[in-house]
Amino acid sequence: MPILQVTLTGDGAWPDLATRDLVHGEWTRLNALAGGMASGGVSIGIIVELPDGRPVFAETSWRLLHAALKAIEARYGIPD
Repeated sequence: MPILQVTLTGDGAWPDLATRDLVHGEWTRLNALAGGMASGGVSIGIIVELPDGRPVFAETSWRLLHAALKAIEARYGIPD
């Protein structure tokens, strides 16, 4: 099962990345993959477009993404 670290207070959340050369991309696509998990559960596929146009694919379980969204909503409410 994938692991998803959720930090509800983002400032300074990833000190291990402070000295790394990161590339900022944007989420451009998201889809649900029925049976995408080895367990048969739903997975969520995310495409991030890098500034040079290269796409990066990331995936997590719907269960983990849903739990993360519920935690964010509990702290910050429903967005306007």
